[in-house]
Amino acid sequence: MNAEILKINEKLIIVNKPIGLPTTYKNENESKSDCVVKQIGEKYPEIYKVHGYKKNEGGLIYRLDNDTSGIILLARDQTTFDYYKEKQEHNKLLKSYLAISIISKEGISDISIVSKDKFAINPQKIADDLPSSWPKDFSLDLIENQSQDTFGTNSSKFAKIDIPIAHSHKSSKRMIAVINPGYKFKGKPIETTTFVRVIKTINNQAFIEAKITKGCRHQIRVHLKSIGLPIVGDKLYAPENQRLEKMRLHCYMVEIID
Repeated sequence: MNAEILKINEKLIIVNKPIGLPTTYKNENESKSDCVVKQIGEKYPEIYKVHGYKKNEGGLIYRLDNDTSGIILLARDQTTFDYYKEKQEHNKLLKSYLAISIISKEGISDISIVSKDKFAINPQKIADDLPSSWPKDFSLDLIENQSQDTFGTNSSKFAKIDIPIAHSHKSSKRMIAVINPGYKFKGKPIETTTFVRVIKTINNQAFIEAKITKGCRHQIRVHLKSIGLPIVGDKLYAPENQRLEKMRLHCYMVEIID
C-alpha cells in the first residue's frame, strides 16, 4: 500500500492515503512500521525536522483512521506547520468526507434538524469504487450536475451533530457518543461537531457528505452511528453483517475557511 502524492511544493505535501495504511507510527518511539509518515519521510526527510504534534510525526498536520482513505497534509517547514496548526485550532481547516452508510431502523430520524451553515464544494472523484449494490453509473458527476438550489455555496443544508464523544469503558478501541449522561465512559467527553448531509439513498444505504474542522478519534464514524447511519464496512460500529467490505469513508477535500 503506497501513499499517492497528489501535489507538492516547497512548503506542503498533499497525499492520498489508501485504505488500510496507517497515517503514522503506533507510538512515539517507533520508526519501523509502514505508514504514510514513513513513506513520505523516506523521500522528503525534511518533514522530520518540523516540531509537530508528536515525536517522529514531524510535519503531519492531522491523521486519518487506518481504514479511512483520502487527503492528508504534511508540512515541509516549521512556519507552514504552525500556520496550519493555528488554522486547525481555530476551526478554519475544513475537511470534507464522503461516506456510504447503512440506514438502520431509526436512521435519519434526527437528521431533520438542519444547520444553515453553507460551504463551497469542489467535488472530486472518490478514491475507491462504490459497493456492488450501487448502480454502476453512479458517480460524483451527479453532485456536480445538481443545481445551486439543492447543492453548493448558496443552498446546502447540513444536519449539525454536536453530541460529545468519549472513550468506551468496555473497549480501548471504541469511542461512544454520550447521548445519555448516564452512559459509562473513560476520561472526559470531547465536545466536537460534525455537519452531515444525505446526498442520495438507495434501498437501505445512504450516500453521505460529512464536514469537520477539529476532529477527535472516530468522530464521523461515531456521530453517524449515533443518528442511525453507521458506515458500511466499519469493523467497530457497523452491524456485524455489514463489516465485510472495505470501510466507505473518504476525505476528498480540505480547504481553509475565513
